[in-house]
Amino acid sequence: MPSVRRKYDIVSLQSANRAKCFEKTRYLKCRVCNSAIMYVLPTIEYVSMSLEKKVVSGAKWGAFGTWSSKAVSFLVFVIISRNVTPESLGIVALATIYVGFIELLARQGIGMAIVRKKELSQGYLNAAYLLNIASAFFLLCLSILFAGLISDLMGDERLEIIIPVLAVALPINAMTIVAVALQTKELQFKTIAMQNLTASVISALVAVPMAIMGFEVWALVAQTLISASAYVVILTINSVWRPGFKCSKSDLTELISFSYKVLLTNIVGYFRLRMDQIFVVMVVGTTGLSMYTVALRITTTLQSIILSPLERAFLPAFAKMQGELARLSAALEKAALAISMVASPVFIGMAVLAYELILLAFGESWIDAAPVCSILSLVVLCRVIFFFLHPVFIAEGRPGVYAWVMFAYAVAMVPAAYFGGRLWGASGVALGALVSTFLVSAASTVVMKRMIAVELDGVFRSLLGPLICASIMGGGLFGLVISGCTVHYWNAAF
Repeated sequence: MPSVRRKYDIVSLQSANRAKCFEKTRYLKCRVCNSAIMYVLPTIEYVSMSLEKKVVSGAKWGAFGTWSSKAVSFLVFVIISRNVTPESLGIVALATIYVGFIELLARQGIGMAIVRKKELSQGYLNAAYLLNIASAFFLLCLSILFAGLISDLMGDERLEIIIPVLAVALPINAMTIVAVALQTKELQFKTIAMQNLTASVISALVAVPMAIMGFEVWALVAQTLISASAYVVILTINSVWRPGFKCSKSDLTELISFSYKVLLTNIVGYFRLRMDQIFVVMVVGTTGLSMYTVALRITTTLQSIILSPLERAFLPAFAKMQGELARLSAALEKAALAISMVASPVFIGMAVLAYELILLAFGESWIDAAPVCSILSLVVLCRVIFFFLHPVFIAEGRPGVYAWVMFAYAVAMVPAAYFGGRLWGASGVALGALVSTFLVSAASTVVMKRMIAVELDGVFRSLLGPLICASIMGGGLFGLVISGCTVHYWNAAF
């Protein structure tokens, strides 16, 4: 019998033996007899290159998933906004402030704890899943019982019906947290991208017809619930991991000891991000909030498209570089150059052309959102410039320090947004957000250099070149605007 030359594929233990899918061993799997022998990665350079390739691939697929799902979501938002009144959109935006907060409480930073932990056990993951589910159902019950009180506190009785319905998404989303964290840890961004896109398309197929038929508020509510439900089904099909009920007290203790710090960070960060909307409601009411929401949706969509895919890839990658400051600094320089080359022209251009974009996409009824959109574009650009604060603090095991950073953001935002809102309305609130964001980000950078000793001079040099070029471009666009050669004249053609 002629000899057979065996060919081997390198596969992870997850493929060779799914019962132990959380170990890091590699295997050589024979293509002929399907047997597997243990294979030891020979050099540190190989591991580093493999990680770099995974990060690049993860960033690409993360970008595709974010771009596609955000594009679908934004298109749906534009269509719905053209078919609902500003007051209806403001009501849903107000309800979302509350629901977003209690969902943050339900998540508890557990996903971040899973991504950062090097060695995972089934008991640890079971503890994370059960804790999420229990918290979500508890908060759902509270939302139903106290919906009337919450609506009174928020100043609109219509929320008494909307909040309990939106809160149904809490336990649905809780089912996804552990599985998505495992996919993120293994840099499976292609799978995550397709999951997000599919869920977005399914929800759009329901929400858009509802908005056109005049359901207004309930079209927006349905979009949220359908998207969450579809994502759970798709994730269950794609995920290898399945939850169980066996966990130990030590698993819960270890999980809570880290996740509560991340939760504290997220709570403060949430109020920092939502503080401006709260002040807008106080100053100009729900109609003003709807204008602010449109401007915020435009800028945050652009931020998600540009920054979120990279952040999802950076955190697990930086976590693998713990203690390797030189390697971390080099990675940050490359990331800064890539982000600045894309973000600087986009957000500076958005700041100049906000009026034209809103008039073209949303129509004249939403034109009051234009000055707010211009200022918020600069706020997001400031966050992009200081993109490294969150992933570096978390990856280096300093979530408590980052919680203080978020707290400083929130504290600085209160007087800035309050006085800005009193003087200039919604635009003044946005201006206060810009000032507070820049000052606190700069101070936090100084703190990080002293605590972690990571080199950031090269990072800022990488950011500066594209930023200067984009500013020159913005000056040229502004010249076109004041000369009357702007795209708002195109609106007549439509």
